[in-house]
Amino acid sequence: MKSSRQRVVFVGSFAAPGEGRLGGQSYACRTLLESPIKDEFDWLLIDSTQKREDADGVIIRTWLAALRIVRLLRLLMFGRVSALLIFTPIIVPSLLEKGLMCVLGKLFGKRVVVSLRSTITPDAFVGYPRMAASLIRYALTKADAFICQSQKAADDLHALYPNLRGTVSVLKNWIDVSRYRPAELTVEKFAARPAIILYAGLLETFKGIEELVTAVANLAREGLQIKLVVCGAGVLQDKLQRRIRDEQLTDVIELRGWTNAEAMLPNFRAATLFALPSHAEGMPNAVLEAMASGLPIVATRVGGIPELVADGQNGLLVPVSDVPALTAALRKIITSPELLLQMAQTSIALATEFHDIASTWPKLAALIRGASD
Repeated sequence: MKSSRQRVVFVGSFAAPGEGRLGGQSYACRTLLESPIKDEFDWLLIDSTQKREDADGVIIRTWLAALRIVRLLRLLMFGRVSALLIFTPIIVPSLLEKGLMCVLGKLFGKRVVVSLRSTITPDAFVGYPRMAASLIRYALTKADAFICQSQKAADDLHALYPNLRGTVSVLKNWIDVSRYRPAELTVEKFAARPAIILYAGLLETFKGIEELVTAVANLAREGLQIKLVVCGAGVLQDKLQRRIRDEQLTDVIELRGWTNAEAMLPNFRAATLFALPSHAEGMPNAVLEAMASGLPIVATRVGGIPELVADGQNGLLVPVSDVPALTAALRKIITSPELLLQMAQTSIALATEFHDIASTWPKLAALIRGASD
């Protein structure tokens, strides 16, 4: 018996943990596939995951992109496709490939929905020929609908392409909140010492990890019982290890290296609060996971973070690279178990109301169906 469900080409990153680069896009795609939306459509997947071994090979990346285009053409010609759902990072080579997919989809009369996984600005095209920007502009104007992760991203899209024919909707990053929600939140949990500050992300300068280490060192010297747990890897790892050793911070700061999604769960549950003092961000999944885990957030006022963290309600926001402000924010929260509990409860409430896949997938399904519903 043939299915009556619409057949939808889903272009995205479907890497399992340990494969390719499991970033925010992979997490969003896999969470969507596992949600009840799987009962609404027959997915025809085109995996655009960039494997680690292919990261530096232009010829290999171009060849793989060509294979994806060929697969799309076959599906458009013989797959009885109703629509295309295309996820793309804001990287020029990816935008060119996904833009061509938009054009092909419309040539075959299909509905095309594009999910932009970050904010798009003129800076994205610096260093590339003008022709690339022109081709991307032409291709994206063919799409029927766009999904942006934040209102800022939607505003930037309108500013760059004021004549878009497609509708622009904001669907904030989604996660499965039930996977992270703690069994209970108590003042006793947040009064326990040492207070554990959790960081999860790349060990890169733009992530502000060095400022966080400095702030935690300052608080430890003040006599606060704290511990910084760092889950991540990157170019600063060796430098940070030397610094921790030289400044005799081995009892205060622990570098746990890269930690996969499953292994992060106990880290979230054990933490007192989550810190992410980045210099630049989109809509970081790590913050959402921390919120769903019932953690207050201390972060910088960049990118989509202010749309996640309500300053003074579920965390505190500080300026970029401002170590005194970061130190003060951490001190204020850590020294008040009652404030920690209040912010933790608000974090869960906000994650559930605005970012749970359970309430997001029906909106995305409606966008895919469009006028054909």
